[in-house]
Amino acid sequence: MPLIRRATSADIATLTALRLALLRETGKVVDEQQERLLHELTDSYLRRALPREEFLAWVAEVDEQRTIAATGGLVFLHRPPSPENEAGLEGYVLNMYTLPAWRGQGLARAILRQIVAYTRQQTPARRLWLRATAAGRPLYASEGFVPITREMELLW
Repeated sequence: MPLIRRATSADIATLTALRLALLRETGKVVDEQQERLLHELTDSYLRRALPREEFLAWVAEVDEQRTIAATGGLVFLHRPPSPENEAGLEGYVLNMYTLPAWRGQGLARAILRQIVAYTRQQTPARRLWLRATAAGRPLYASEGFVPITREMELLW
C-alpha cells in the first residue's frame, strides 16, 4: 500500500527530477542545456517556495525503501472576489506525474484526492483547475473535473 504524504524540503531533489521527467515526456524540454537550466531554476524555486508553502506537493512512496514514484503539486492564486468565488482564492493543480513503471496503480488518483481534500478542508478556495495531458484527462474527469473553454493565453 503506497504512502501518500506532503512533500518536505528533504524531497526537493526528487521533486525536481520528477518535474524534469514530466517536461521531457511532454516535449517541453528539448535539449540538455535547457534541461540543466530548468533543473537549476526548479531546484531554486522549490527551495524558496516549498518551506513558505507557496508551492505544496504530495508524493507517493511505494516500497520499503520509500521510493517516491509519483507526485502532484498545488499553488494558490488570489483574485478579486466574484459571485462564484467570494474568497477570491483558487488552486491550480500542476506537476502531476507518475514514473512509467508505477502507472495504472492508482498513485495519481490518490495524490489528486489528497490535493482536493486539502483544498476543501484547509482553505476557503472554491475552485481547482489544471491543464491536463491527453493521458491525464480520464483520471481528472473521473474525479469530477470538467473541461472548460474560457481560458486564452498569450506567450512571449
